Amino acid sequence: MRTASPCLLAILLAACNSSPSSSQGPGTTGADAAAPAADAQTDRAPGTDGPTGNGSTTVTATGTHTTSGTGTSTGSASSTGTGTATPLATGTGTGSDSGSGTGSGTGTGTGTGTDTGSATGSGTGTGSGTGTGSKTGTSTGSSTASGRWQPGSAGTINWDWQIGASSDAAIIPPTGSQMIDVDGFNVSAAKVAALHAAGLKVVCYLDVGSYETGRPDSADYPAALRLSEDPDWPGEWFLDTRDVFKSGSVLASILNKRFQMCKDKGFDAVEPDNLDNWDANRSILTEQDQVDFDGWVADAVHALGISVALKNCPELVTRVDRTGQRLVDKFDFELDEQCQEYSECDSFTEFTKSGKVIFDVEYKTNLTLNCSQFGSLSINALKKDLDLVGAGDSGYLRQTCP
Repeated sequence: MRTASPCLLAILLAACNSSPSSSQGPGTTGADAAAPAADAQTDRAPGTDGPTGNGSTTVTATGTHTTSGTGTSTGSASSTGTGTATPLATGTGTGSDSGSGTGSGTGTGTGTGTDTGSATGSGTGTGSGTGTGSKTGTSTGSSTASGRWQPGSAGTINWDWQIGASSDAAIIPPTGSQMIDVDGFNVSAAKVAALHAAGLKVVCYLDVGSYETGRPDSADYPAALRLSEDPDWPGEWFLDTRDVFKSGSVLASILNKRFQMCKDKGFDAVEPDNLDNWDANRSILTEQDQVDFDGWVADAVHALGISVALKNCPELVTRVDRTGQRLVDKFDFELDEQCQEYSECDSFTEFTKSGKVIFDVEYKTNLTLNCSQFGSLSINALKKDLDLVGAGDSGYLRQTCP
């Protein structure tokens, strides 16, 4: 390098003092100047930088020297955020038998944004709801707190009993019927659904205290459970019902499957027959044995969410079973046979006192229904054919009180 003269040095010093790149030292390269701008860009949204300025000054003397500089750039970024909120509460309504409820909620939301150009939002909401319900029903009764059907004692219930119907097609409800009792094994789920569609409650008839030949599960009954043959119904045997309280009880297993069948077919209630077979087997079964078994039946049916009738048993209505409850309190209604013929209709008044309905059927050929007595006791009475055949079968009979 050559040594510059004093004059040349003065000229060069003046040129250096007038350079526009005063923020950078002499000899700074383009790459070095660009570095700060690149660092700033990482915190901004793309495409928001301002214009870049460049300047240069050239001075010529005895020798030539050039200085250059670059300008800085600035930019700005902005972002906004939005938020949404979903109501956090809805309203429901309840009512017995049928009801509906409506509810509504409102919410507000706020949003925040970041300097990367995207926004995130969060929201909070509050809501409130109210519900209303209404009850509709007929004199067939209402639902209990557990949801099962509870026929009420107020008013008259128009009903029929067709457990001896030869087929689904032979089951024809009388006009205006509100309840019908049919055979649990012989009636299909489709027929139960059709009866429901016609507005009826449907009761499932089953033998529980006796063995019958010809049922789908007859082979499941061990011979040791049979006590004596029913003299009125050949081929039907009274059972040792104490078995249900034994560990691994065969009878309990059979009956629970029968109750489940009624549930699966859509029945509203069970009519368990032969809850009084102790009367024909007093040398083996005691009255308390019978009361305990009857209470067990009520509990087993209720466990499935459906109702159950006490069948006959006028002398057991107020008896207390092994759980400490009276039978009238455990069963949902009474279905009796021939209380007028045997002068025992007064035995069931505890049911009406408890707000529960009583049904009775008379069979005797020359008997005329005592409608005045039935009315005073709130008993829904019928006179029927002994075989209880379907309305579409030969021999069907049904007489009612006006």
